[in-house]
Amino acid sequence: MQTEDNSTLSMDYLNARIKLKEEVFFEELDDQAVILNIQTSTYFGLNEVGTRIWNLLSEHKQVRIVYNKLIEEYDVAAEQIAKDLQIFINHLQSKELIDVYEE
Repeated sequence: MQTEDNSTLSMDYLNARIKLKEEVFFEELDDQAVILNIQTSTYFGLNEVGTRIWNLLSEHKQVRIVYNKLIEEYDVAAEQIAKDLQIFINHLQSKELIDVYEE
């Protein structure tokens, strides 16, 4: 299956861990948030769902835990959550806001 960003959807990424970059600044503003990589000057805005995912990634650092929490919290098909989560993580990684590695 192909995701919207043309990467192949893989359940293997659920075993990945996330490390937030030290040079990243995060600020919540009501139901939204902004992320700034001070080193690269990359600015990234998050809506309410993106903010929730960021907070879960920050707290748990394991993609599978975040995936399971999202399934519990949102009335969305598990496959859609997996797809959207992978796209979101890939985007954060491409903007140099997080590192993704396997356990």
